Amino acid sequence: MAFEILCTQLFEYDVVLSVGAMQDLQFCERLLHTDPKHVGSLRDSQGGREKE
Repeated sequence: MAFEILCTQLFEYDVVLSVGAMQDLQFCERLLHTDPKHVGSLRDSQGGREKE
C-alpha cells in the first residue's frame, strides 16, 4: 500500500523523475506485484520530461 501512496503523491505533485528513478519504480512494482496502473500513470504523466 505504501508503494501505491508514493506513486499517487508523485503523480499529484507532478514530480519529474529521472530515467533511473522510473526504472527503479518499475522494478519495485514487479517485486511487490502491485497494480501496474500506478507506475503507468507516472510514466504517462512524464511525457518525455524525464531527467537524464
